[in-house]
Amino acid sequence: MGQPFDADGLRFSGKPIPIAESLDYYDPRNIGYFSVAQNVLVYRRAPRENRELVWLDSTGRELDHWGEPAPYDGGSFSPSSRMAVLYRVNPSGHGNSLWQVDTERRTITRLTPDSELDQRGVVSADGKSVLISATNGYHSTLVRRSLVSSGKEEQLTVSGNWLTMANQSSDGRYAFVAIQDPTTGFDIYSMDLASDRKVLPVLNSSYDEADASLSPDDKWLAYTSNENGGREIYVTSFPGVGSKYQISNGLASELTDSYVRVVDWSPDGKRMHYRQGDKIYTVEVSTGESKPEFSVPREMMTIPHEVDLISIMGDGKRILATRPVGQRSASSMDLALNWQHLLR
Repeated sequence: MGQPFDADGLRFSGKPIPIAESLDYYDPRNIGYFSVAQNVLVYRRAPRENRELVWLDSTGRELDHWGEPAPYDGGSFSPSSRMAVLYRVNPSGHGNSLWQVDTERRTITRLTPDSELDQRGVVSADGKSVLISATNGYHSTLVRRSLVSSGKEEQLTVSGNWLTMANQSSDGRYAFVAIQDPTTGFDIYSMDLASDRKVLPVLNSSYDEADASLSPDDKWLAYTSNENGGREIYVTSFPGVGSKYQISNGLASELTDSYVRVVDWSPDGKRMHYRQGDKIYTVEVSTGESKPEFSVPREMMTIPHEVDLISIMGDGKRILATRPVGQRSASSMDLALNWQHLLR
């Protein structure tokens, strides 16, 4: 929108006039992707790419696909419950809704209504509930909603900062969230759901830490940090943070979202899988009494670059992902020239 402004009197005059629509927009920080210089406006349109769920094998070949295509933008997977949550962008391009996926029954059902908020969710290990975060960037809530017939919803915490659901331990005891602090950036916090359910800091240094993923024995936490200048994957002890071990090398350019789940553990905790570009890598893990040991990352497979990874199964033989349907087009950058005449 454009509106005349009196810089001396700090006042608007007249009515706002539409200049461009269908703008790409980041809800948690109220950012529209546009810039103005003199009489030129450049802006990016909101993507409208429909995607569908697919299973890929260990070679990256499609095994199956199902569900009606929709503008999905990421998701999470709970190995124990075999349930996934997909994030579906609203038709307006602002905010999203959550959709529950039963990978065994091949069903996709709505969890939350369309909202201007940024919503994220993870199904519990027993499949009986889902943890849902919702934020507008300045006020956030974390709730636990029952997936049984009662549908009861319990509020777990509220925050005056950007908070988003990141992951849950395989036994369902710990929940992990990412919180953006004004002084320390993105930090990792945990909540013991079997105890006092307090939100406690795990990693809150002056660097950004995110993408928490706990080993099946609840002893080792994988995460990403930009402490080396770019984001890489590290592992440290949990719940008491000790020495850290760098797992990846050169991952930084592939990570763009703070909530992306980048590590999947095997059920026995002896392997880790992660994506870098169009490659999937595996790392062998040996946990001793004092410290773990990690092998050099080994390339496991190549997958199409346009595939949006949701989870790598523990055995490394299947991948749950979404892929674009139909002809894919990049987000366009548009120019509006002499836009001021609209305000006269």
